[in-house]
Amino acid sequence: MRTKCRRSAARAGLVAVMLAVALTPGARGGDDSPIQKIMEQVQTRSRAIGKGLRIPLAPEVAGRKRLAADAASLVRLGKEARTLTRPARERKKSQQEWTRMVDDFLRESEELARVIADPGSSRTRATQSYQKVQKTCVNCHSAFREGAG
Repeated sequence: MRTKCRRSAARAGLVAVMLAVALTPGARGGDDSPIQKIMEQVQTRSRAIGKGLRIPLAPEVAGRKRLAADAASLVRLGKEARTLTRPARERKKSQQEWTRMVDDFLRESEELARVIADPGSSRTRATQSYQKVQKTCVNCHSAFREGAG
């Protein structure tokens, strides 16, 4: 069982690294669009949460507050992204598809924020919730990121 958890954490870390490389400003020619700015902040907050969840005592008092603030930032950034129309327009996708994917991200981010803020929740539960947030990112990027289908 421990190996399975380590593999999940390793996969989550790999996804975060792949997203970090794909979202660095130089990787896209210095894109300064609103969505790019939001994605950079999402990646930074997400990475901080991932690192915090790997530290054994992070879900304790001070660590939990910091992680909760990062999770709340994800919710705020998701709400900003939801109002954008450029990603759907540039990828020739429907605005409803964009909104649906951002809503998925928002729902999972809000759940992550609740789980982290709950002093009775375990690190395992927070990690599982974090992985759900990451999955929404991967799904959206597969549809809306440059070079995607």
